[in-house]
Amino acid sequence: MGVFVDTGGKSVEFRNFCFDEESSTFKSEVDVNTGLSLSVRAPIVIDNAFEDKEFFVFLFSKANLVESEIFQVVDKTKNRRVGWCIPVNALNSNEHSHASNVHFWRYAYVAIKFILNSQSAINTKLRFFGDEAPVHIYELLPESTTIFVVSKETLDCDFEISRWIPALAALGYFQLTSIAPENIRVLRDRVQTPRLEVVPVSPEISELEQLTAIYSHAYPFEGNPLFQFFYLYQIVEHLMELVFKNEQASLVQRIISCQQDVNATKDLLDGAHKNTSEKQRIKLLVGTYCCCDGGLSEVIGVCNELLRQLGRDEGTTLDTTLYPIRNFLFHQFRNFPSSATEPLERVIVSLSSLLPTLLGNFKNSPVEELGIPLAQVEA
Repeated sequence: MGVFVDTGGKSVEFRNFCFDEESSTFKSEVDVNTGLSLSVRAPIVIDNAFEDKEFFVFLFSKANLVESEIFQVVDKTKNRRVGWCIPVNALNSNEHSHASNVHFWRYAYVAIKFILNSQSAINTKLRFFGDEAPVHIYELLPESTTIFVVSKETLDCDFEISRWIPALAALGYFQLTSIAPENIRVLRDRVQTPRLEVVPVSPEISELEQLTAIYSHAYPFEGNPLFQFFYLYQIVEHLMELVFKNEQASLVQRIISCQQDVNATKDLLDGAHKNTSEKQRIKLLVGTYCCCDGGLSEVIGVCNELLRQLGRDEGTTLDTTLYPIRNFLFHQFRNFPSSATEPLERVIVSLSSLLPTLLGNFKNSPVEELGIPLAQVEA
């Protein structure tokens, strides 16, 4: 695949771009049918010192993206930089703080070369008639595009972009898909720090298809905050399903281990009801599986603000604040007052920031006991 350009009513694919140091441009091979070659340049300094290094490159979009939103992405779990996020419009400007950064020049070179030689087709609206003037890289992609460049030599394990999507989505960055990025409705503040620590999805979560579908094809393009909440809560549901599976498996094993003790079996079955309720699973998720009880004050606070607007009791934990909101929106959608829209939007922002923490911290840890000490079960 390559870059598709309109050449007077006919779409032509230009491919196999190579860097020409003398002109500081990337030039495609000559198209055999038209005799045309496409030259592309970025009007900034670039450095091909990383020519022989290996990278992953991914395209994301963000509403209202500005050229200064350039930052290094750091894996917080390992305190290790994995790459850079570079807005495509930063490749057309020297007016940002990284314009004289040699590392930025090198990553910019990698980003441009990859885009031009991507295995996925880049369909542009560019009209090209074979004149000598090179086109600019920012003319080939939507201006909302940012380029996530990952250096393979910084990695110590396989890299799955799906594991990074929730953390980037919390910042307003969503994978560039066939859906026009102009349709993105989820807005987030500008990233103003040169280094951003993010937490990828835990390796103990294996099913990533649903997460990718929600974050890349549904949630970012939904303008109604009630439906935005619905999509984000599906991720909470996904995590609670993992909790349920673990709890269920543990319960079965304990029942087997005490099958000769009627009283112990009865106690287990009585306790199982409490631990399989949705509210209880939220408590287990936060306290036992993600171990993040201490970092919930913000989301609990905005949830209580919304609960007051809805005339509902406030709570002190996630299960007594987020879960009642879920119940109201899912069962009394028609009664949601317009005056509560802004508090709901604050809940969504806070929840979207919490989800990467839950997803990143999740571990299939030993579960809490179902009503009786394990020692009594095994006695």
